[in-house]
Amino acid sequence: MRNYKHLFIKFIKYIHNRALLITPYFNLTVIAVICLTNSMKLLKITMLILAISMPCISEAKEYQMIFWYPGEAGSTAEAQPTIDLFFDYINKRVAPDKISGEYFNSAEEGLKAVKHAKFAIISFATFEIYGDKIGPAKPLLQTITLPEGKTTEQYTIVGKGEKPFWNTPLYSKQPLTEAFVHKYIIAENGVKPATVNNILPALKEISAGRKSGAVLLQSIEYFSYKNINQPWKKELSVWHTSKPVPTAPLIIIGEPPAFTDKLKKILLEMNQNPDGKNILESLRLAGFISPN
Repeated sequence: MRNYKHLFIKFIKYIHNRALLITPYFNLTVIAVICLTNSMKLLKITMLILAISMPCISEAKEYQMIFWYPGEAGSTAEAQPTIDLFFDYINKRVAPDKISGEYFNSAEEGLKAVKHAKFAIISFATFEIYGDKIGPAKPLLQTITLPEGKTTEQYTIVGKGEKPFWNTPLYSKQPLTEAFVHKYIIAENGVKPATVNNILPALKEISAGRKSGAVLLQSIEYFSYKNINQPWKKELSVWHTSKPVPTAPLIIIGEPPAFTDKLKKILLEMNQNPDGKNILESLRLAGFISPN
């Protein structure tokens, strides 16, 4: 009898540790353990019930979520500690399921990673440009960005002298297409987006007259630009400000997992938790909101 009892208890612990028990079955097995010394028949019945019910109880699953911001600062390795904090916060609340992932600041790396992802926080421009290559995806939430604390952003074009008729390069850290620029930023022909690694040298060279063209600033870049107090800035002026565009969405790709509503609630309430708020701020986010 002792050997049977020992094996049975090990069996129960294994199931529990694997997150395979749900409340009704757990209660049943507890009763069985209590009665075990008095009934071998009850042991056999309980084992049979558990064996039959196992196919109905799902394994914990792990899903991928990527942060995809082509042209943004920082490498995947540099961003990982902060990204891990974000996922640790979520995983404590969605266990036994789990989410993991990485940050990518290039279009090519993001395109490879998104093929294996269930979720992605992706810049609006990237979603518009590469959406047809992602697969069936829809917005689950929308980010609220810092420092403005808004769900929209604007592009600002800065140049030297009078605004031209746009037969000139438009420098940006984001890899943008002419179609995107024409649709969302400035509806004039002849605008040629060109990608640069660093905005500040481009601004200085345009100010000094060593480079023709203009610089396209995202909201966070324009916020920093306004706070620059250097002589070279006096040669520059704002040529154009775009209409507001949405901030980065959190998209879900394919069929939603069973815990999706729970995840959505966790993220919507994350900025109300002191630890959650600190993690969000390190990602330059004020929080999440349901999409319009």
